[in-house]
Amino acid sequence: MPADAPKVPAMSPQPPDADSLKAFIAVCGRVLGLTPDPLSFRPHVDLDGRATVTWTSFAKGMGGQMVERDYRDRFGPMPDWTAECHLHHQHLLRLASIFWGQALPLAKPEVIAPPPGGEDDYRIPGPPVVRPPRWPAIASDGEMLARLASSAEFEQRLQREFGFDRAGSMRSVMIRANLDESDSSALMDFITEDMRNHSAVVWKTENSPSDIDGCEEAWPIEVHEYCGLFQVRSPEHDETGPFLSLEDAQRFVSSNWPDSC
Repeated sequence: MPADAPKVPAMSPQPPDADSLKAFIAVCGRVLGLTPDPLSFRPHVDLDGRATVTWTSFAKGMGGQMVERDYRDRFGPMPDWTAECHLHHQHLLRLASIFWGQALPLAKPEVIAPPPGGEDDYRIPGPPVVRPPRWPAIASDGEMLARLASSAEFEQRLQREFGFDRAGSMRSVMIRANLDESDSSALMDFITEDMRNHSAVVWKTENSPSDIDGCEEAWPIEVHEYCGLFQVRSPEHDETGPFLSLEDAQRFVSSNWPDSC
Protein backbone atom coordinates (compact mmCIF):
# COMPACT_ATOMS: atom_id res chain seq x y z
CA MET A 1 0.00 0.00 0.00
CA PRO A 2 1.59 3.32 -0.97
CA ALA A 3 2.39 5.94 1.63
CA ASP A 4 -0.04 8.45 0.12
CA ALA A 5 -3.10 6.27 0.71
CA PRO A 6 -5.86 8.31 2.35
CA LYS A 7 -5.92 8.53 6.10
CA VAL A 8 -9.16 7.74 7.85
CA PRO A 9 -10.79 11.08 8.72
CA ALA A 10 -13.05 11.62 11.71
CA MET A 11 -16.35 12.52 10.10
CA SER A 12 -20.01 11.61 10.46
CA PRO A 13 -21.90 10.15 7.51
CA GLN A 14 -24.10 12.62 5.67
CA PRO A 15 -27.22 11.79 3.66
CA PRO A 16 -25.83 11.43 0.11
CA ASP A 17 -27.29 13.39 -2.74
CA ALA A 18 -27.87 11.54 -6.03
CA ASP A 19 -24.73 12.80 -7.80
CA SER A 20 -22.51 12.11 -4.80
CA LEU A 21 -23.86 8.59 -4.38
CA LYS A 22 -23.35 7.86 -8.09
CA ALA A 23 -19.74 9.07 -7.91
CA PHE A 24 -19.09 7.03 -4.76
CA ILE A 25 -20.44 3.83 -6.34
CA ALA A 26 -18.14 4.46 -9.32
CA VAL A 27 -15.21 4.67 -6.91
CA CYS A 28 -16.22 1.30 -5.41
CA GLY A 29 -16.30 -0.17 -8.92
CA ARG A 30 -12.82 1.14 -9.58
CA VAL A 31 -11.56 -0.45 -6.35
CA LEU A 32 -12.99 -3.80 -7.46
CA GLY A 33 -11.16 -3.42 -10.76
CA LEU A 34 -7.74 -3.04 -9.17
CA THR A 35 -5.33 -5.95 -8.98
CA PRO A 36 -5.04 -7.03 -5.33
CA ASP A 37 -1.74 -6.42 -3.61
CA PRO A 38 -0.07 -9.87 -3.52
CA LEU A 39 2.38 -8.94 -0.73
CA SER A 40 0.52 -7.02 1.94
CA PHE A 41 -2.56 -9.24 1.86
CA ARG A 42 -1.24 -12.74 2.49
CA PRO A 43 -0.03 -14.59 5.60
CA HIS A 44 3.52 -14.02 6.68
CA VAL A 45 5.87 -16.89 6.05
CA ASP A 46 8.48 -17.77 8.64
CA LEU A 47 12.08 -18.83 7.97
CA ASP A 48 11.00 -22.47 7.56
CA GLY A 49 8.49 -21.57 4.87
CA ARG A 50 5.45 -22.05 7.09
CA ALA A 51 2.56 -19.60 7.20
CA THR A 52 2.44 -17.79 10.53
CA VAL A 53 -0.61 -16.68 12.49
CA THR A 54 0.19 -12.98 12.24
CA TRP A 55 -0.98 -11.28 9.04
CA THR A 56 0.34 -8.03 7.70
CA SER A 57 -1.16 -4.77 8.87
CA PHE A 58 -3.63 -4.22 6.04
CA ALA A 59 -4.93 -7.78 6.14
CA LYS A 60 -5.37 -8.96 9.71
CA GLY A 61 -3.09 -6.64 11.67
CA MET A 62 -3.88 -3.59 13.79
CA GLY A 63 -4.15 -1.25 10.79
CA GLY A 64 -6.78 -3.35 9.08
CA GLN A 65 -8.62 -3.98 12.34
CA MET A 66 -8.79 -0.26 13.04
CA VAL A 67 -10.34 0.48 9.63
CA GLU A 68 -12.74 -2.47 9.93
CA ARG A 69 -13.86 -1.33 13.40
CA ASP A 70 -14.25 2.27 12.23
CA TYR A 71 -16.46 1.19 9.33
CA ARG A 72 -18.59 -1.02 11.59
CA ASP A 73 -19.03 1.75 14.17
CA ARG A 74 -20.18 4.19 11.50
CA PHE A 75 -22.25 2.04 9.15
CA GLY A 76 -22.79 -1.40 10.68
CA PRO A 77 -21.91 -4.72 8.99
CA MET A 78 -20.39 -4.83 5.52
CA PRO A 79 -22.83 -5.80 2.73
CA ASP A 80 -22.99 -9.55 1.97
CA TRP A 81 -21.37 -9.22 -1.46
CA THR A 82 -18.10 -8.00 0.07
CA ALA A 83 -17.47 -11.43 1.66
CA GLU A 84 -16.55 -12.71 -1.81
CA CYS A 85 -14.03 -9.87 -2.36
CA HIS A 86 -10.29 -10.11 -1.85
CA LEU A 87 -9.12 -8.85 1.53
CA HIS A 88 -7.33 -5.98 -0.19
CA HIS A 89 -10.51 -4.92 -1.95
CA GLN A 90 -12.42 -5.13 1.33
CA HIS A 91 -9.84 -2.88 2.99
CA LEU A 92 -9.90 -0.31 0.19
CA LEU A 93 -13.70 -0.33 0.09
CA ARG A 94 -13.82 0.44 3.82
CA LEU A 95 -11.30 3.26 3.38
CA ALA A 96 -13.28 4.73 0.49
CA SER A 97 -16.53 4.46 2.43
CA ILE A 98 -15.12 6.23 5.49
CA PHE A 99 -13.42 8.86 3.32
CA TRP A 100 -16.71 9.65 1.54
CA GLY A 101 -18.84 9.34 4.69
CA GLN A 102 -21.19 6.88 2.95
CA ALA A 103 -22.02 3.24 3.61
CA LEU A 104 -21.19 0.73 0.93
CA PRO A 105 -24.11 -0.01 -1.44
CA LEU A 106 -26.21 -3.10 -0.75
CA ALA A 107 -25.76 -4.32 -4.32
CA LYS A 108 -22.30 -4.99 -5.74
CA PRO A 109 -21.19 -2.14 -8.05
CA GLU A 110 -20.21 -2.84 -11.62
CA VAL A 111 -16.48 -3.49 -11.80
CA ILE A 112 -14.58 -0.69 -13.55
CA ALA A 113 -11.20 -1.55 -15.02
CA PRO A 114 -8.41 0.82 -14.00
CA PRO A 115 -7.10 3.19 -16.67
CA PRO A 116 -4.11 2.02 -18.72
CA GLY A 117 -1.00 2.22 -16.59
CA GLY A 118 -3.08 2.60 -13.43
CA GLU A 119 -3.16 -1.04 -12.40
CA ASP A 120 -0.91 -0.34 -9.42
CA ASP A 121 -2.70 2.82 -8.33
CA TYR A 122 -4.30 2.08 -4.97
CA ARG A 123 -5.21 5.62 -4.03
CA ILE A 124 -8.83 6.22 -3.20
CA PRO A 125 -10.27 9.30 -4.96
CA GLY A 126 -12.28 11.29 -2.48
CA PRO A 127 -15.34 13.48 -2.94
CA PRO A 128 -15.00 16.91 -4.54
CA VAL A 129 -13.14 19.27 -2.25
CA VAL A 130 -15.30 21.94 -0.63
CA ARG A 131 -13.02 24.67 0.65
CA PRO A 132 -13.91 25.91 4.13
CA PRO A 133 -14.54 29.59 4.65
CA ARG A 134 -11.48 31.74 5.27
CA TRP A 135 -10.16 31.23 8.79
CA PRO A 136 -10.42 34.50 10.68
CA ALA A 137 -6.79 35.46 11.19
CA ILE A 138 -5.68 37.24 14.33
CA ALA A 139 -4.10 40.60 13.52
CA SER A 140 -0.32 40.74 13.57
CA ASP A 141 1.46 43.30 15.77
CA GLY A 142 2.05 45.43 12.68
CA GLU A 143 -1.62 45.34 11.68
CA MET A 144 -2.73 46.09 15.22
CA LEU A 145 -0.39 49.07 15.53
CA ALA A 146 -1.43 50.44 12.14
CA ARG A 147 -5.10 50.28 13.14
CA LEU A 148 -4.45 52.02 16.45
CA ALA A 149 -2.26 54.68 14.78
CA SER A 150 -5.27 55.67 12.67
CA SER A 151 -7.55 55.98 15.71
CA ALA A 152 -8.09 59.48 17.13
CA GLU A 153 -9.57 57.90 20.26
CA PHE A 154 -6.40 55.87 20.89
CA GLU A 155 -4.19 58.92 20.30
CA GLN A 156 -6.10 60.76 23.01
CA ARG A 157 -5.75 57.83 25.40
CA LEU A 158 -2.02 57.69 24.69
CA GLN A 159 -1.61 61.43 25.35
CA ARG A 160 -3.49 61.20 28.65
CA GLU A 161 -1.24 58.36 29.79
CA PHE A 162 2.18 59.53 28.56
CA GLY A 163 1.85 63.21 27.70
CA PHE A 164 1.87 64.91 24.31
CA ASP A 165 5.57 64.54 23.43
CA ARG A 166 6.03 60.93 24.45
CA ALA A 167 2.72 59.95 22.86
CA GLY A 168 3.97 61.48 19.60
CA SER A 169 7.14 59.40 19.81
CA MET A 170 5.10 56.26 20.43
CA ARG A 171 2.86 57.03 17.48
CA SER A 172 5.95 57.10 15.26
CA VAL A 173 6.83 53.64 16.58
CA MET A 174 3.33 52.48 15.67
CA ILE A 175 3.46 53.86 12.14
CA ARG A 176 6.81 52.20 11.44
CA ALA A 177 5.82 49.06 13.41
CA ASN A 178 9.37 48.91 14.72
CA LEU A 179 9.21 47.23 18.11
CA ASP A 180 12.96 47.50 18.59
CA GLU A 181 12.73 51.25 19.12
CA SER A 182 12.69 53.05 22.44
CA ASP A 183 9.31 53.11 24.21
CA SER A 184 8.03 50.07 22.28
CA SER A 185 7.83 47.90 25.41
CA ALA A 186 5.93 50.55 27.35
CA LEU A 187 3.63 51.04 24.36
CA MET A 188 2.78 47.33 24.04
CA ASP A 189 2.22 47.00 27.79
CA PHE A 190 -0.14 49.98 27.70
CA ILE A 191 -2.09 48.56 24.75
CA THR A 192 -2.52 45.19 26.49
CA GLU A 193 -3.73 46.67 29.76
CA ASP A 194 -5.86 49.43 28.27
CA MET A 195 -7.54 47.02 25.86
CA ARG A 196 -8.31 44.65 28.72
CA ASN A 197 -9.72 47.35 30.99
CA HIS A 198 -11.45 49.76 28.63
CA SER A 199 -12.98 47.74 25.81
CA ALA A 200 -16.74 47.56 25.32
CA VAL A 201 -18.99 44.59 24.57
CA VAL A 202 -20.37 44.91 21.03
CA TRP A 203 -21.73 41.39 20.49
CA LYS A 204 -22.43 38.41 22.71
CA THR A 205 -23.80 34.89 22.62
CA GLU A 206 -23.33 31.74 24.63
CA ASN A 207 -22.13 28.25 23.90
CA SER A 208 -24.50 25.33 23.63
CA PRO A 209 -24.26 22.92 26.56
CA SER A 210 -23.78 20.16 23.99
CA ASP A 211 -20.34 21.63 23.28
CA ILE A 212 -19.18 20.65 26.78
CA ASP A 213 -18.43 17.06 27.65
CA GLY A 214 -20.37 16.07 30.72
CA CYS A 215 -21.55 19.60 31.53
CA GLU A 216 -25.03 21.04 31.10
CA GLU A 217 -24.17 24.66 31.89
CA ALA A 218 -23.77 27.26 29.15
CA TRP A 219 -21.26 30.07 29.47
CA PRO A 220 -21.21 33.52 27.83
CA ILE A 221 -19.05 34.38 24.83
CA GLU A 222 -18.46 38.08 24.14
CA VAL A 223 -16.78 40.19 21.48
CA HIS A 224 -15.19 43.36 22.86
CA GLU A 225 -14.21 46.40 20.76
CA TYR A 226 -11.32 48.72 21.50
CA CYS A 227 -10.39 51.55 19.12
CA GLY A 228 -11.26 49.52 16.02
CA LEU A 229 -9.88 46.20 17.31
CA PHE A 230 -11.99 43.23 18.43
CA GLN A 231 -11.35 40.48 20.98
CA VAL A 232 -13.26 37.29 21.80
CA ARG A 233 -13.65 36.68 25.52
CA SER A 234 -15.16 33.81 27.48
CA PRO A 235 -14.78 32.96 31.17
CA GLU A 236 -13.74 29.41 30.24
CA HIS A 237 -11.10 30.38 27.67
CA ASP A 238 -8.27 32.83 27.15
CA GLU A 239 -8.84 36.12 25.35
CA THR A 240 -8.41 35.67 21.60
CA GLY A 241 -7.49 38.44 19.20
CA PRO A 242 -7.26 41.12 18.28
CA PHE A 243 -9.24 40.84 15.06
CA LEU A 244 -9.54 43.68 12.56
CA SER A 245 -13.32 43.36 12.15
CA LEU A 246 -16.37 42.28 14.11
CA GLU A 247 -17.13 39.75 11.34
CA ASP A 248 -13.76 38.03 11.81
CA ALA A 249 -14.34 37.79 15.56
CA GLN A 250 -17.82 36.34 15.00
CA ARG A 251 -16.42 33.81 12.51
CA PHE A 252 -13.88 32.76 15.12
CA VAL A 253 -16.74 32.13 17.56
CA SER A 254 -18.76 30.10 15.06
CA SER A 255 -15.65 28.08 14.10
CA ASN A 256 -14.91 27.11 17.69
CA TRP A 257 -18.45 26.91 19.06
CA PRO A 258 -20.59 25.88 16.06
CA ASP A 259 -23.63 25.32 18.25
CA SER A 260 -23.44 28.68 20.00
CA CYS A 261 -26.75 30.51 20.28
